[in-house]
Amino acid sequence: MYRAVRNTSARSMDGVTIMIRNNIKHKHFPIPVLQSLEATAVLINFNTRSILIVSAYQPPSRTMHIADYDKLMNLYNNTIMAGDLNSKHINWGCRVSNPNGIKLQKYISTSACIVSAPSTPTYLPLDMNRLPDILDILVTKSIQVNVAQEFLSELDSDHNPVKIHCNFTA
Repeated sequence: MYRAVRNTSARSMDGVTIMIRNNIKHKHFPIPVLQSLEATAVLINFNTRSILIVSAYQPPSRTMHIADYDKLMNLYNNTIMAGDLNSKHINWGCRVSNPNGIKLQKYISTSACIVSAPSTPTYLPLDMNRLPDILDILVTKSIQVNVAQEFLSELDSDHNPVKIHCNFTA
């Protein structure tokens, strides 16, 4: 298990984690200092291919800096970033587009990155004044991958955990 924990917050639930099976060749991958995004990364090896897996969280209370996304997506040629990016955009199935989603969509449209989102909401608010939506997405670069996302109802949270199954093609 690899974690990046927010040091400035008193909330114990903050941070990101990647869990990797012991039988998968991997190593922790250092990431640069980021302005707003919380992230950790692991380089995994399949046969003759290496892929950087990044787990990321964009806190809604922090201003999104697209430079953070650019730094992470350019760390390695083959990259998958997954997480709660708090970036809503109608292009990936959200109800509405928010400022973060508009920034991310603009970045995606001028880069080699692709967004993949589940078909159903991952955020199920406990507050009746808020509506369900998709907050947990994948951003990939330089890889072709077929993704199936499996929702798990194993945590007592306003977010559905998402298990990502990737079928890599050539």
